Amino acid sequence: MMRTKAVALPLLLALMLIAALTSVVSAQTEAPTLHIRVAHFSPDTPTVDIYLNGTRTPIQGLAFGSISDWVEIPAGSYQVAAITAERQRVIGPATFDLPADAWITVAAVGSLESGTLQAAPIIEDYSPLEAGQARVTVFHGIEGVVPVDVLAGDSKIVDLLAFPGKLGGNDGAATLTVPAGVYDLQVVPAGETVRVLFDLKRTILVANTAYFVAAIGPADAPQVVVKATSLGQ
Repeated sequence: MMRTKAVALPLLLALMLIAALTSVVSAQTEAPTLHIRVAHFSPDTPTVDIYLNGTRTPIQGLAFGSISDWVEIPAGSYQVAAITAERQRVIGPATFDLPADAWITVAAVGSLESGTLQAAPIIEDYSPLEAGQARVTVFHGIEGVVPVDVLAGDSKIVDLLAFPGKLGGNDGAATLTVPAGVYDLQVVPAGETVRVLFDLKRTILVANTAYFVAAIGPADAPQVVVKATSLGQ
């Protein structure tokens, strides 16, 4: 009996060591991930399905004015394509390097008919918020409209926001963190306070929530789209 115990104990320790090493290796080899979603902001582009590296994703039937839910994927380089139900390739494939731990909205903007259709990647900030705070990303997705300012009451909170690529290397997006509450928001042409493009009175921003607010549509019939995501804190 004493000999059996002497053999069994080293064997048990060896098995425990192997299990521990396997757990470490598994954690080290687990692929880092990111979150991605797609926003359809091209007024004359049909409903599309989204493909990554030629594989159809859960993002399907995306119509103008829609923003998909977040999809978690491994980080890396991807070819992104949007294809209509009739299998006509619309956007792409365009290659994107998608970094780990990022939250990226890929917005389809511009016009299919005029040949200005493009994919605009927007890296959003989903880091933890302090108690009582909300985060807002404002996006200018109206082709042919001048840069805009965003006002909260009499205060300018976003300055000179342009359609992607129209002001140097800007991506059309601006992000700010504000106390949760009720705001009277206005979108106005840059430098103006009288002519109002959008009047968003009594806008409620909930704590621990990230908002994506996009001005989209043709220049003669603009609209606003809002998508809220709870940070779950």
